[in-house]
Amino acid sequence: MHNRSILIAPVLSLHSSPFTLYSLFFTLLLVSCGNDGNHFTIDGEIEGMESGELYIYNQESSTANIDTIPLRDGEFFYESTVDEPTAYTLVFPNAVEQVIFAEAGLAMKYKASANDLKNYTVNGGSDNKLMNGFRKKVKKLNAAATRKAAEEFIDKHLNSLASIYLFDRYFLQDPSADTAKMKKLLKKLKHAQPRNLLLFKAEGALAASEKFKLGAKAPKIKVATLYGDSLDMAHLRRERTLLVFWSSWMQGSWIMMQELRALQREHSKNDSLSIVSVSLDTQQFKYTDLIERDSTGIIHICDCKAWRSPLVSAFGVRDLPSYVILNKKGVVTHLGTDREQMKQDCK
Repeated sequence: MHNRSILIAPVLSLHSSPFTLYSLFFTLLLVSCGNDGNHFTIDGEIEGMESGELYIYNQESSTANIDTIPLRDGEFFYESTVDEPTAYTLVFPNAVEQVIFAEAGLAMKYKASANDLKNYTVNGGSDNKLMNGFRKKVKKLNAAATRKAAEEFIDKHLNSLASIYLFDRYFLQDPSADTAKMKKLLKKLKHAQPRNLLLFKAEGALAASEKFKLGAKAPKIKVATLYGDSLDMAHLRRERTLLVFWSSWMQGSWIMMQELRALQREHSKNDSLSIVSVSLDTQQFKYTDLIERDSTGIIHICDCKAWRSPLVSAFGVRDLPSYVILNKKGVVTHLGTDREQMKQDCK
């Protein structure tokens, strides 16, 4: 792995004061102790992937800006700052996502294989150790058994940030998850971590997903389109409006954009369908690369807030892709996550 020792060669005069000597000694002591303050580092190694780019972002940031990490000779290095334990998402070019829990002063060692990106290890920090064990346990389990294992993990580690991540991953973002069970788990987590803002946001998202069903009215929310216009979700005038929630890092994103364009062109003659494309990208240029030269009339929205977007909460979105169809009165007539069904519902 990389050698990052730092050599400091100070020049002292014969007349240096005791205070100067003490200050220098203290500075050298801090440097020799590794990470200090609120910095953390990730030293990574990926077997079978020699070069490329990875992306990483802070899951708790309101803006969720993505950093690019270059991969050279199968290795990468990343450092940043945090004030408290924080979940980061590492994103691969094929849209595979991995969670890493960062803490101030923590130096982490990451290892993975390009042939099995779901089963990586992160050494450093209690939450990463717990998640290493969880991934090993569920490696060969089906979806239902994995969710059960996640529930057991949460019950056993209510004070862990890893439990909040698993609650979000296997319950809040899964449309098939049992609502009563989610409420029970959320109550336990809030009791154990009463000041965690992520849990309050999860509670709001759960309430929205319960409320937003077939026959519901579109929420009264105004948003800015990608080109600066204002769009009022409660006053869409077309016979039908299709809202699609997706992202450029989602598998099949390019194909989906072509399908949306085809739908818009198909309905443009009688002006019967308006399409609103809502991206959960955290950087607009990732999104605009996909929609460049789109002249079909699709309304594009990307506020760079990902799952923390007001639109995501307002429409109870828990999975990608997701779609909602509204009639001219703003009433939900169809909703789901299957792209083929979406095309059928638009006919």
